[in-house]
Amino acid sequence: MKNITLYIICLFTFCAASSAYGQDQCNVHLDKSFYVTGEIIWYKLYLPAALKDKSVAIKTTLVAANGASVDDHFNVTGGDSHVSGYYKLPFDLSSQVYSLVFSATRSKIDAEEILAEIFVPVYNDLESIPTTEMVNQVDINSYNSTLNSSGNLAIEITLDKESYNSREKVNANIKVKNASGSPIAANVSVSVKDAELLPGDMNSTTAFAGNSVNFEFKDDTYMEKMYVKGSYVKDDGELIPNEIIGAYANNENKLYFAVPDRTNGKFHLEFPNYYNSKSIQFFPFVDDGKDLKITLNPVGKPNAKQLSYSQSIIDYIKLSRQRKKLFQRYTALESNIKPKEYETEVVEFKSSKSYDITEYKSFENVASFLKEVSTPLRMKPKKGVYEGAMYMPSKLKGFSQYSESPPIYILNGYLTRNSDYVANLDLDIVTNIAMMYDPKKIRDEYKIFGAAGVAQLKLKSKDIMIPESDKEEIFMISGLLPETTFPTFDPSDINDDQFQPFFRPQLYWNGNLSTDNSGSLDIDFYQSDDISTFVIEVVVQGADGSVSKAQKTYQAVWQ
Repeated sequence: MKNITLYIICLFTFCAASSAYGQDQCNVHLDKSFYVTGEIIWYKLYLPAALKDKSVAIKTTLVAANGASVDDHFNVTGGDSHVSGYYKLPFDLSSQVYSLVFSATRSKIDAEEILAEIFVPVYNDLESIPTTEMVNQVDINSYNSTLNSSGNLAIEITLDKESYNSREKVNANIKVKNASGSPIAANVSVSVKDAELLPGDMNSTTAFAGNSVNFEFKDDTYMEKMYVKGSYVKDDGELIPNEIIGAYANNENKLYFAVPDRTNGKFHLEFPNYYNSKSIQFFPFVDDGKDLKITLNPVGKPNAKQLSYSQSIIDYIKLSRQRKKLFQRYTALESNIKPKEYETEVVEFKSSKSYDITEYKSFENVASFLKEVSTPLRMKPKKGVYEGAMYMPSKLKGFSQYSESPPIYILNGYLTRNSDYVANLDLDIVTNIAMMYDPKKIRDEYKIFGAAGVAQLKLKSKDIMIPESDKEEIFMISGLLPETTFPTFDPSDINDDQFQPFFRPQLYWNGNLSTDNSGSLDIDFYQSDDISTFVIEVVVQGADGSVSKAQKTYQAVWQ
């Protein structure tokens, strides 16, 4: 009987845990429903409550209609159940339906998991102006599933007036209550936009449902570090058992490592936090004369969604052109964001021996310099090709010798093992040659990759000067998204010219708001010069993960 009772208790506990940490929804709030090139996508991703207090690295990727990644960046939740960010659309993007993909990974062996995929129409207003004949029946609101509000939360939006004059301050109060009517603290995102310029926004939402996430156990979570997933083969399609793939960050002068799956060549690399992007060069440990072929895993997939052209969208594109001309006339930017700047620490090469080449004038190339000047690195011709070797000292008697393999050469921050290429470099473009052959320094900096020594050559040219086959494995890897704020309009910014007009379809966005303990939040912003109907959209998330949305419209008039 005791065993049966214990079984029932355990079963009940497991079911309760499964309920609390089972399927949970991700949701996304965007600042508007479609974009023109040069504009900024502002977003907030709401995550399941099960991820609260667990720091997770979220990757955001803009994916083209053909499935190719356009750009990406990371946000780390830091224990919050949400992240917010932005993406400035380049002016040269083509008109098509892109997707904004949010993803994370649970472990090194798990595939990247899609938390939400939101389809985003983008129009290039520098292309030919669409004509009325291009109007089609594609509903812009049909691309995504609408966020379903939870009945647990009620949102009240109150304005201090019903209509506002041009450049007048708008004051709004937001109150959030639970199902019993008690005020609660909640995290909030707010957007304010010109509803008459944005088709569908008057009667619909830009808060969308993402994917459900399965948490079978309480400790289920995602990884905190930024990552890159990919696969490798050599140029003959061969996988090498126990191959180690290095990833060299040139500004850090550091090699990261991954051991790919021996059956399929897939690998997972993690990086410590850094902002913006940095150059990473993949490098094989096994020097077998074959080229390394790296492929980074795509996050999204192709979509066949047709771009919507309504008359209001065509009008918006025309007005967008006019706005750009107005801002150009007044030497201003419509979306003038100022991301926070971060200093990048450059790690110097820890040489055992260094040569200032500017002191040597009479040598034709690197090989002739090394032949005449006594250095630990030598270049010997063999069958018309130079082979390099570094003298590797040892404390053990009789073990000091020249390496059997070529050293790693670092040319202005990029790697090669091609001794013949280095030997034939014109010495006039070389300013310094430094060598690392101390075993301890090598172990600390390059591990087993530097077993044959490392030589750094500083060159006058700023171009990437390594063999073409090595250039193919250089990738720009995105890091954390720099902090910035939405460029709110302030009439005092243009007081020098009172006749300067100000038109913008997005008046306000903030994805990092929260109500106080009384469930209240105040926001304010200035009205633009547009005469239109504007809509305030609010999305909130309670401590239990429940999400709700609400809208409030008001009129902008001219006085």
